[in-house]
Amino acid sequence: MANSQSNNDNNYYTEPESVRPSKDGSLKFSPIEIPVILFTVWVLFSNLTLILAILRSEHRRKISFNLHVCNLCVVGLLLGGLVLPLLMEFRLRDVWFHDENLCRVWLMADMMVSTVSILTIGVMIFDRFVLFSCPGSAEGGCKFVVSAILIILPWAGGASIVLPVYLFGETGSGVVEGYCFLHLEPVYSIASELAGYAVPGLAALGLLVATTLTFCVRREELREMDYSEEREHKGWQVLMLWIMSLAVLGLWCPFAVLHVLIFFAPGTPSFYSWLTFAIWSGYANAGLNPILWMIMPKLRQSVKALCCCCYKHRYDDDEDDVSVFEEDDETNAAMIEFHPKNYN
Repeated sequence: MANSQSNNDNNYYTEPESVRPSKDGSLKFSPIEIPVILFTVWVLFSNLTLILAILRSEHRRKISFNLHVCNLCVVGLLLGGLVLPLLMEFRLRDVWFHDENLCRVWLMADMMVSTVSILTIGVMIFDRFVLFSCPGSAEGGCKFVVSAILIILPWAGGASIVLPVYLFGETGSGVVEGYCFLHLEPVYSIASELAGYAVPGLAALGLLVATTLTFCVRREELREMDYSEEREHKGWQVLMLWIMSLAVLGLWCPFAVLHVLIFFAPGTPSFYSWLTFAIWSGYANAGLNPILWMIMPKLRQSVKALCCCCYKHRYDDDEDDVSVFEEDDETNAAMIEFHPKNYN
């Protein structure tokens, strides 16, 4: 995590003596903090905008795929609303000004960001696999119960991974001399990467292949759902699952790999020099995800309807998705009925 450094003598994460905080508490602003501030603002703005764009539309709210998109955006809000602001203050003041309990919450929230992101991608793929395998699951009240469970599942799963790792693996150092960093025993560091990244990541990729194959085989049957609540273009959903899976797993991969390499070769300086890059590579995922979702025409249309008043009527989701379809059907029927060839 961003608040993790390595100490080769003790084999857990702490800060070298040479960079101990000054503890005077004064703000030490430098140009290097400007990109961090801008990134934090972008993460909050982009993820909140996408959530509002989806939830404002009654039709969008009824599509379980979009609710998982919102779930992934909530992870971005956790990063931008809690982790990054406290990290910025810590770096600017060069000292931890808050109590030890907030330090623990901050560290566990930092661990939750990567874990819940990957679990959410896996749940999103599972949701589409169930729909493609059994199209009837999109109808009925059972759909909402299953959707609610799947939305809660990544957070429950993330907590079941992060809490035991932190409670049993943390060495108990906490805030020492105005200093809040993660101190995990080496075994628990590896366990956190296996349970929070490797296993769910591989499971998600395997399920994604199965989902893609199922979609290819049952494409014609799935087209019959065009006028149900799940009438979104399934091809776009499969494409976005591949893009988002590769983005989330790819951006968090450097940190997971370095975490493991540091365990097996703790005395290699080059691993630590790349650790900061690996951490921010993972954090960049929260700012990149809302941009990638704009590849989907319907989500892009929803954001336009929310953000630009000139698109208010033109891009009204509910009208486009329901009445326009009905109008098109009536128009087409009228054209067939009164076409000159019908009277020959």
